[in-house]
This record gives sequence, C-alpha cells and structure tokens, in this order.
Amino acid sequence: MNRKPLETPEINPAFTHGEIIDWKFNPSITPAKGKYCFRFSLTFADGTEEPRQVGGFSKKSECLKERERVIAQLHNHEYVAFPKAT
Repeated sequence: MNRKPLETPEINPAFTHGEIIDWKFNPSITPAKGKYCFRFSLTFADGTEEPRQVGGFSKKSECLKERERVIAQLHNHEYVAFPKAT
C-alpha cells in the first residue's frame, strides 16, 4: 500500500520564546487614527522583546480600563501573547 509521507509544518519561532518574564508599558494613552490605544513591550524567557499595541477604543476611559485589565492578566500569568488566529 502506497501512502503519502506525512509533512509536518514548520513551528513558528514565536512559540519557542518561553514565558513572559517582564513587561513595560508606555506611561500615556496614545491617540491613533481618531481612536485611542496603549503600547507596551513584553520580554520573554529567551531574552526576546516584542512590542505590542492594543487599540481601537473610542473613549480614553475604555482604553485605560483595558490597559488595567491587561496589566492584571500579566500579573496573574493569564495573558496570551500569541492569540489563536481566527
């Protein structure tokens, strides 16, 4: 019986960074394209630093609330750095 050999996809190197060991948030909320966003960077166990931006908030208060939620997730080790694509 002839079978096609199994081809395994390459692993995205972003998944091998390890856990998040440190983070730094910019002190201010940034206006971007008529909305608000906040920026921060994550440092992983292998020393890699990844910049992030979360935005699209129509009110500054909504942006501040989401920023506090992300900080809480980072402290509780619940933040997903590489969310599943939809």
